[in-house]
Amino acid sequence: MGLEEEFGASVKAFANISLKIGEQADEMKSYLKRLNEVTPVLRRVANSGIYHAATGYLRIGLGRPDKGTYWDVESLLVGGQEVNTTAAGMAGLYVISGNAGVSPTLSNAVDIASSLPNSAFYGFRDIVLNDAEDLVLYIWNGTDTQIYVASVSVSVYPVREGAGRSVSLASE
Repeated sequence: MGLEEEFGASVKAFANISLKIGEQADEMKSYLKRLNEVTPVLRRVANSGIYHAATGYLRIGLGRPDKGTYWDVESLLVGGQEVNTTAAGMAGLYVISGNAGVSPTLSNAVDIASSLPNSAFYGFRDIVLNDAEDLVLYIWNGTDTQIYVASVSVSVYPVREGAGRSVSLASE
């Protein structure tokens, strides 16, 4: 093999290697895109309110998933302004669909706390909200003019095939 043939073979081999590297880079981009589509985003939502004895309850809205996503609630902390603040009353956590102004009933309840402050931790899919549902906390028998705070941590999943389930990302 002459020098020209060796050079041509080397250029051809380099071109083949470059092509394979490009193909693998494209495969990696596709894999990472798919992985991003099924990986949840962690979010913390907090809100507070002042209890007024005249109403008999305090409603603290904790939000709802954005359109095209759903929430998996992981934890809840509720009480006074600080963890060392003893707060009178009890709390109920509700998932309410449709009209957010609807009074909660036991059929909407997902958890209760008989004393405050209180923390709760939930397993995978124990409390799930779709994008047309609100997460709301109610306080009853509270102290007049006391500030109550609620904080939740949620995993936000996209609503699409495979989201939130174990899927094979390599098979595409």
